[in-house]
Amino acid sequence: MRRIPNFYEPTPEDEHVYRLWVRRLTVFYSVIALVAVLALTLRPHQPANYTAAATKAVASATDAPVSHRSR
Repeated sequence: MRRIPNFYEPTPEDEHVYRLWVRRLTVFYSVIALVAVLALTLRPHQPANYTAAATKAVASATDAPVSHRSR
């Protein structure tokens, strides 16, 4: 295994590979951030009382009079 001396300076190829990895990581985390922003912006665009409508439907079903009871 070759030891890297303290005075090592990156070659142009090293700098090129470093820039490629920085670019890839930037794209990767940018995509994650974009998906998060889209999820947060699209979520409020649900219909008004979206969850309340489902709750009311369940509540009205439980409050409905029972026409016959089986024993």
